[in-house]
Amino acid sequence: MPRDRGQALPYIIRTGAKPDQGVWKPDRLQITAYAMLVEETFGTVVDCGFVEYARFFDLREVVVRSGDRRRVLELRNRIRKIKDGRMPDRPREGAAPCEFCTFREDCDTHRSLASKFF
Repeated sequence: MPRDRGQALPYIIRTGAKPDQGVWKPDRLQITAYAMLVEETFGTVVDCGFVEYARFFDLREVVVRSGDRRRVLELRNRIRKIKDGRMPDRPREGAAPCEFCTFREDCDTHRSLASKFF
């Protein structure tokens, strides 16, 4: 993890393609999640991180945004619900959320009244 003036900053390396500008959304969310972990661990505010697209020798700065922080917390809460055995909301694409899940044979989900309609 690189440091800027003594502050730990999140840094990830990607070996795939790079976008024309900025970084891919999943990379931005991952940097945001790492920034939140650094903040919690070291008691400091992290306002940026870096993504390196290694094949292109391209290092890009990621500004940590409040909207991305909210999205990370939403994803964390959704993961907690799944771990607690609650069925996730049906995705917008129309596919069943469990259709391609590798754990569906071992899954012990609890369906709600609403999930019966989807």
